[in-house]
Amino acid sequence: MTPSLLNITPELTASVAAKTVAAQALLAEIAGDWSPATFANSLGAEDMVLTDLIAGFNANTPANPIEIFS
Repeated sequence: MTPSLLNITPELTASVAAKTVAAQALLAEIAGDWSPATFANSLGAEDMVLTDLIAGFNANTPANPIEIFS
């Protein structure tokens, strides 16, 4: 699909970026307050989004504070 078929607007891009920053802040809070933390992944669509966010968070955090299992 081309971006024009997906109707990707600057507003949508800004909204997704803001939600990503908020989710990353929440992951940092979870890692700080509840470490060691583990995410139970059932391989659903929402879980794949969270898995990607956690993997990115862990890549930028030395100790990989949030584990994932399925």
